[in-house]
Amino acid sequence: MASALWPRSGDRQLSNSGRVMPGARLYFFDAGTTTPQTTFADASRTSAHPHPIEADGFGKWPAVYLAAGAYRYRIVDEEGSAIDDFDGIVAVGEPMAESGDPLTASAFVQTLLDDPDSGAFLTTLGMSAFVQTILNDADAATARGTLDAPQLGVTPIVADSSSRDLALTDRGKTLEMSSGSARVYTIPAQASVAWLDDTWLNVVRMGTGSLTITAATGVTLNGVSAGTCAIDGQYKGATLRRRTENDWGIVGAHSTVTA
Repeated sequence: MASALWPRSGDRQLSNSGRVMPGARLYFFDAGTTTPQTTFADASRTSAHPHPIEADGFGKWPAVYLAAGAYRYRIVDEEGSAIDDFDGIVAVGEPMAESGDPLTASAFVQTLLDDPDSGAFLTTLGMSAFVQTILNDADAATARGTLDAPQLGVTPIVADSSSRDLALTDRGKTLEMSSGSARVYTIPAQASVAWLDDTWLNVVRMGTGSLTITAATGVTLNGVSAGTCAIDGQYKGATLRRRTENDWGIVGAHSTVTA
């Protein structure tokens, strides 16, 4: 027979102001209900406590043993005002050496215990190869690489030299265009790229060639349909942000957006 000792057994009950509370009452219920749960004064669970249990004259709780399982307990003062009310507490019973009850494990647990290494263990738990790779990554930087996630506060840089459409993978990054010739970044419509809400990215003109930002047909830029603007000069840039579907804004060193 397995029993769990209530962790607050032997503690003194204090009020919110720190006063010892003789006569406080302790109720145990089945989890999520007000159905009384039987508690015991001994680990063998042969001597049941009254319901509720009352703290002694020094505010001290007796030893309280429960059967393994989930329970709720509620503590009230001598006037019946609630002090604590905790639900969903899990009592994990320790096997009694004298009971002779055999310890058994499910086939699933036995498989876990028999797994030869961590990979097999994670596979038994149903974790994908992707998750296993992250768990086995040597450090945070490697894990970020696996996740394709930027380090907090650090904006990844993408080096470009040719005109192209912006892509979903550009979000949260800084695109640096290095070219001696005129180049164009085009903002595709939502129908072409599944842009996420509040997508943003930076564009910087690194080369001597001009850099133009243009919105595709059906896309507005700063309120201008199929709007176009140019970055003001070399080593200058701007930030693009998706406001709503097919509606983008640009702020920074750029010319007036025109149709």
